[in-house]
Amino acid sequence: MFESQIIYLRDVERLVLSGMVEELKDPRLIETYVRNYNSERERLAGNASAERLRLEAKRDRIEGERQRSIDLVIKYVISEED
Repeated sequence: MFESQIIYLRDVERLVLSGMVEELKDPRLIETYVRNYNSERERLAGNASAERLRLEAKRDRIEGERQRSIDLVIKYVISEED
């Protein structure tokens, strides 16, 4: 059987942060972190741009369909004289 032990979040956070402080003293690790961070931000920005283009195309397609529907209603419901 396992013996249960209480682990406090503040203790875990303290250990993690102290380990990070030691690791971040190495400039190569900071450079790697910044490079990875910037790469991820660029990837996310690219995804956001692609999603925006997709949504704009969908909006334009729906607007075109709406306008065609209006044109059909106007053509067949309202006579040319009106």
